[in-house]
Amino acid sequence: MYAMTPAESGILELGKELGKGGEGTVYEVTAHRLTGLPPATQLVAKVYHEPLAENRPKKLKAMISNPVHDPAVAWPLAVIVDEHKQFLGYLMKRLESSAYREWLYVANSKDRRKVAPAFDVRYAYAAVRNLAAALLTVHSTGHRIGDLNESNIFLGADATVLIVDTDSMQVQASDGTIFPCAVGKPEFTAPELTHGSLRDTPRTSETDIFAFTVAAYQLLTGGATPHQGAFDPNSDDDPLPTVERIRKGVLPSLRPADAARYGFTPRPGVPANALPEPVRNLFISFLSVDPAERSSGRLSRLVEYLDSFISNLQQCSKEKLHWHPRGEACYWCAEASRGVGDPWADTHIAPPSQARLAPISFQDEQNHNGNNRAPAAVAGAAAHLANQQPATTPHSSLAQQAHSAAASYSPQTAATPVAPPAPARPKKMKGKVTVEYADGSWSVRPPLAVLLRQRPSLAIWALKEETPEALRFWWPVERKLANIPGLLVGLFSALLISGLWFFGAKLGLEAIPALHFSPALVDIIALIPVATSIFAGIFLFFAALLDRARTKKKYGNLSGFKEESLGKTASRFIPIGLFYGLPIVVVIAITSLYGLISFVRAVAKA
Repeated sequence: MYAMTPAESGILELGKELGKGGEGTVYEVTAHRLTGLPPATQLVAKVYHEPLAENRPKKLKAMISNPVHDPAVAWPLAVIVDEHKQFLGYLMKRLESSAYREWLYVANSKDRRKVAPAFDVRYAYAAVRNLAAALLTVHSTGHRIGDLNESNIFLGADATVLIVDTDSMQVQASDGTIFPCAVGKPEFTAPELTHGSLRDTPRTSETDIFAFTVAAYQLLTGGATPHQGAFDPNSDDDPLPTVERIRKGVLPSLRPADAARYGFTPRPGVPANALPEPVRNLFISFLSVDPAERSSGRLSRLVEYLDSFISNLQQCSKEKLHWHPRGEACYWCAEASRGVGDPWADTHIAPPSQARLAPISFQDEQNHNGNNRAPAAVAGAAAHLANQQPATTPHSSLAQQAHSAAASYSPQTAATPVAPPAPARPKKMKGKVTVEYADGSWSVRPPLAVLLRQRPSLAIWALKEETPEALRFWWPVERKLANIPGLLVGLFSALLISGLWFFGAKLGLEAIPALHFSPALVDIIALIPVATSIFAGIFLFFAALLDRARTKKKYGNLSGFKEESLGKTASRFIPIGLFYGLPIVVVIAITSLYGLISFVRAVAKA
């Protein structure tokens, strides 16, 4: 695997997987040979699942040729290619998770108290200022962020910001070619972008400034967005959806008089008036339905104002997370005294919990010895669960959940002590896989016949999991890579065993006096285990080769992967050849006979 910059290329070595998303997988970098890049420990590699989709190779090369030189932007540093120069992904600086938190969690008051309790109003103003400065830097290169939102902005412990997922931005190449941004979040989408496809509508500096303002407002007001408000319950009209509020410029907390025309009042708990008037006015301009109001000049003015404003702040004497201009009263305390709410309060008053008395015993008024509605309740629970998706595990079937509800039901007749913690769920019990249900309980899977009727895919999964390791005729990813000479030796062994099955089956049929088969029919029957055994051996052979090919395609080469020994790989074909001969034919015959009998009985009952 190699890394390439406009100036040079060199060998690249990747380490363990750090995370996986919808577009690709991120790996640590263990070594590289490019002089212009940071040390390997400061880099990560993003390898796409589909490298050639969305015109990615050209877009990433354009990003590297026209870079954003700002530590606030996680810009690609080099493209990753395989030995055939085929594009795979890109390198970027590593995000130190201990030094950053997502904007989303710091903006929300409740989450902020957990993840960043010392983050105060002064840090929030500084973070807003730094995000605006990063935006101006990106725009100066001709690029547009496009999908700026609370999930792709990270806040540093020193109030600096880091914009990630830059490969989704709208990129302008050195020759003027535009690579569009095809994604966006509704709350952060400017009015002019809401009338068509995001993929086909170019982003502008004005649309970025709109998204910036939504994020800045979130951080300063405890997680609210500027278009949220309380709707008048006595109104004859339905509340406008978010996209319509954006199109009409409805800002309940920033412009309450205009919002009242649409039935909206300021959202409780959002002290927008605690923001200094120049910031409020600029925010209103940046959220205007007229793009001309959202100019880069005004964004630069916000940076300049905040530089001066932050340097003149002093800490509040009442709330340590409040900061206000020197010589003035605390804006945040003033809003809190009016009952508006305070997202920056250092303490959180918990609501009262329920008072509990000793539990009593409930009885059914018609039957004091038990609940005569129990059967109906069980049936209802089973019918309900049979129409729900499993909530805990992807392998928990609908039929299993219904079965669990019916089997575990018993009327409560007396208070019982708290049960001890349930034991950890084993993967298997007596050779059968276990499944976990939505309520946290688990049990052995239902019979395969039930699974085949209700969820065939789950039945196949159970069969695969319960197949002994030695009898798996596919190549699981948990194994080391197959040894090529071992595959050849193993395939020859499987074919040899398959041939022996012919003579063994033929001798067995001829040794049963009750069977009066002609020699030709005996030969045909004896060939069946030969065919199944050969098929299993060939399937394992090509499955192992396919596993090697997929691994090489995904990682560029196989140098970092261990192979099995020749003997280990070859030995895997021996049980395959033995079991998938006559034994599997007998199993198939018995299963088919059982299925035929069940079908005949069902037809007879009908």
